[in-house]
Amino acid sequence: MKKKRFSHHVDIFCEMFCGWRLTNCYDRLVELGSGEYEIDVLSEACVKDGVSIAPLSIAGELTVWFKKDLEDAHIDFALVRTARLHVKIDIERLVGGRRTNVAFPGKDGASYVRCRIDCHALLESGDDRYEAEKEDYDEWPYPLSKTAQQVARAAISAVTIRAAARLAPAEIAAHLDVRLKSCGGLVAR
Repeated sequence: MKKKRFSHHVDIFCEMFCGWRLTNCYDRLVELGSGEYEIDVLSEACVKDGVSIAPLSIAGELTVWFKKDLEDAHIDFALVRTARLHVKIDIERLVGGRRTNVAFPGKDGASYVRCRIDCHALLESGDDRYEAEKEDYDEWPYPLSKTAQQVARAAISAVTIRAAARLAPAEIAAHLDVRLKSCGGLVAR
């Protein structure tokens, strides 16, 4: 059971990073720019090009999901030695229309950001090592419109409420504090 579950975890780390939950990091990623990012899923610690940075909101999402899934599967968190996501991101600005089909409303001629994402997830437990990779593209208008910011706020609020139902009060406070700092003001005030 544990081996299948750990294999599932590394797949999900990549899927979550490339999915809708990244919406909450768009502004921050544009600000930080292209580079190699490392997320320690056990601690939410983030590094960009070898330098520590304030945690990205996606780091909190990964950690909350991972801890909850381990608990649901009755797997001791202490069995996990390493849970890490290495992501190479290439960001480019586009003017004159989108190149991919995205859910954000926008007009041709608007400024867009295109982001190439290469993920590599690693989980180590005992002598076992689990790895997964995923490549994806994401694209969004920049700066984000008010409508897109509202969509992001609603998504982060819904995830926070679901996560809070599973955490102790001290964990909720710590998780929200990290998310507020990492979202750069995108969270509903």
